[in-house]
Amino acid sequence: MGYGIDIGSTAVKVVAVRRSLGGFKVTAAARRRVPRTGGDPKAGLQKAVVEALGGRNGGRTGVVGLSGRDINLQVMQQPAMKALNYRVMMGYELDQRRGGAGDVYLDYCTLREPDQFFPQYLSLIGIGKATYVDERIDLAARADVDVRDAVPNSFGLYAAYRNSYDVENGTVMLLDIGSENMDVAFVRGGR
Repeated sequence: MGYGIDIGSTAVKVVAVRRSLGGFKVTAAARRRVPRTGGDPKAGLQKAVVEALGGRNGGRTGVVGLSGRDINLQVMQQPAMKALNYRVMMGYELDQRRGGAGDVYLDYCTLREPDQFFPQYLSLIGIGKATYVDERIDLAARADVDVRDAVPNSFGLYAAYRNSYDVENGTVMLLDIGSENMDVAFVRGGR
């Protein structure tokens, strides 16, 4: 069993999931408001995380969701080329986006490989401020969660959809509305 943890500015949401034959099954969910503390706002976030997880989380694994102005997702295209050359080019793209800033995390994923209809690679580049990402991971780790990954909330939304529903024809929009941010994922044919 593991956790999906969304630490927002006004609320913390946690889902407990268990692997099943058909993928994953949600076994529990909790939402706690972040209490307004007169001093350190991180103390209120930490309290909400602990309450949402419950008293007996026992060091289970978890994934932390990321959202907001400190996370940037960019879609880009690369022309068709050998897979090795594509990976090298994406490495150059990440280095170029990092520039002189050493305080960011960068990664990419391939959304679509070239085929007869679309002759380009379609990639998604994720950029996150290291201080923001590290703070979110630390909040979950202090609540005795073994954090395995930190992903944009829209990816978590997509994973929940993919594991809970049958693939639908056409395009489906998934939307998570928070108090300060909205996370959107467009799903076409299950991808």
